[in-house]
Amino acid sequence: MTTPMKTLYDRLNEVGINKSWVKSTVLPIWWDDSIADNPTGYTEILMLLAEQLNISLPTLLDPTAPLQCKPLAPLRNKTRKGVEDDKLLWARCICTSAAKIAITATLASPKVMPSSAIQIRETVMQNRPCVDLEGLLEYCWDRGIPVIHASHLPIGVKKPDGMVINACGRNAVILTKKDHTAAFQLFVLAHELGHIACDHLEEGDFRMDSDDWQSKKDDEECQANNFAMKLLSGGIEPLFNKDTSFTIDQLVDAVASISNRRGIDPGYLVNHYAWVTGNWKQKSNVLKHIQPNEDGIELINTAMLAGINAEQLSSDNADFLMRICGINVEN
Repeated sequence: MTTPMKTLYDRLNEVGINKSWVKSTVLPIWWDDSIADNPTGYTEILMLLAEQLNISLPTLLDPTAPLQCKPLAPLRNKTRKGVEDDKLLWARCICTSAAKIAITATLASPKVMPSSAIQIRETVMQNRPCVDLEGLLEYCWDRGIPVIHASHLPIGVKKPDGMVINACGRNAVILTKKDHTAAFQLFVLAHELGHIACDHLEEGDFRMDSDDWQSKKDDEECQANNFAMKLLSGGIEPLFNKDTSFTIDQLVDAVASISNRRGIDPGYLVNHYAWVTGNWKQKSNVLKHIQPNEDGIELINTAMLAGINAEQLSSDNADFLMRICGINVEN
């Protein structure tokens, strides 16, 4: 038997938004599919989906129309093919909604970000030995820049490493990769801040960073990378020789020494070593040794919970934001 919700689930699934994700992340706790058998109830849930998933309401209302995103902010970077990947389009669509919800609830007023990575580095290090993930998150939220980790996107939606959006008169950073190492999330966050600090976003702009981008040919991507390196290490020069070869114990010792001398996050140093030398096999083992208890996604979620006032949101929007960040709202 075909029901309104079955038809809706099938339509969403065609664009990569699977039924189980919709039920676990978008639909309210009180929702029962039988409510949609009533036209009023069905219209209510369509309006909710349109708001939270950025889907065009007219295409939702027309069962014969292909589902489309609402008009989105311009995408400043392109894929290797020069066009936007359809699967990345839906990640952008959904994350735009989550970012706007976070912006609405952000406690701190927006402040101008300095263009100098070194100036930001010095500010963060006034109370910390290095620019680590926790310190950089605190810096962002204090300046009214929400940072969320949208870890719970639909299975069929392709996920970039990170995104930055200018919406509602302010900037927001969205991280998406389910890499729990603080070192990975730290560099992506620093890179996205580079786009903001280097003034790459105009009102309403959007940047998305993925391995599909022509980063080597994109001047703005190079500027954001250089900004991130200066912010995290104080410069852009390699910290290791490309021919360097360490055992795990030697790398642990080298990282500790450089970190103490130069005020650089140890996890960033391990990733930098792997990037310079191409020796990625040691990375995971060394990170587990030097930062065994650091969960980057948990740090991002903790900072978000401290940086927003959920009471400013409707219960449905608050639940959606928490769920898309992988935070349990059932209790």
